[in-house]
Amino acid sequence: MLRGDLMEIKVTEEDQLQQIKAKGCFERYLSEGRDIYLVGISFDPEKKNLREPVWERIQ
Repeated sequence: MLRGDLMEIKVTEEDQLQQIKAKGCFERYLSEGRDIYLVGISFDPEKKNLREPVWERIQ
């Protein structure tokens, strides 16, 4: 099965997946029968480290 991954890395407190969903970047792959995973990662500027990623599978 084909798979497509879209990632958004931000320095923010916002929902990490918000921008991917708003732009609809994944929509062009929906008709291709792929498993699509949206992955959002934010960077903590104080700790200078990545926060826990969030992800969502689009069916």
